[in-house]
Amino acid sequence: MVHAKSHRITGSRPLEAEGAVHPNGVFAVFVASTAAVTGSYVLGAMTLSLGAQVAHDVVASSNALVNGGTIALFALASALATVPARKLAAGRVILSGGVTAIVSSALLALAAIEHSLSLYMLAQFSAGAAYSWLLLGGLTLINAHLPVTHRAATLSALFLVAYLAQAVVALSLGKIATFYGLTTAVDIGVATIAVLALVTLLLDLVRQRTVLKRSRKAL
Repeated sequence: MVHAKSHRITGSRPLEAEGAVHPNGVFAVFVASTAAVTGSYVLGAMTLSLGAQVAHDVVASSNALVNGGTIALFALASALATVPARKLAAGRVILSGGVTAIVSSALLALAAIEHSLSLYMLAQFSAGAAYSWLLLGGLTLINAHLPVTHRAATLSALFLVAYLAQAVVALSLGKIATFYGLTTAVDIGVATIAVLALVTLLLDLVRQRTVLKRSRKAL
């Protein structure tokens, strides 16, 4: 009996070391994943709700084909960025997405100041890549670190938060553009995306440190 009991106790150690998820581990993964996916959805909401109008009014482009093409550029970059990111770890994908989202926000703000269509197109391309990486990184994080029994509920809560944030941002930016002007809406949208990207990077850093501490304790 003593031998069997000790075997069960010591046998539980490898499971913990291999990454058996505790409640705090589930919460850390959920928060980081939700922040990443929410950031991608908000980025997409800003592009789809203001994209072509920004090119027309802020960048002063009168070519309707070019203005519409900027949104297609976002979608193209999103598709292309997914291919190499599939081979990377979730943390690295989220890091790439967060940094790229901040860069795209800076480029968009600069394009509005300089009235540069080339800068705006570059901002849209980088935003498309950031959208793809944040979304892929957030979902991959859940699949990699959560057991099957937790995934359905976690994904449901994640998408609920992301869709609500997307709707609120899209409606809010539309109202701001109507009452205060498109430039103000762009400035607020850029600031919102940059803040969400920074929060995502910080939360994922906290998650990684939490996992590292748990792994050391397991040893």
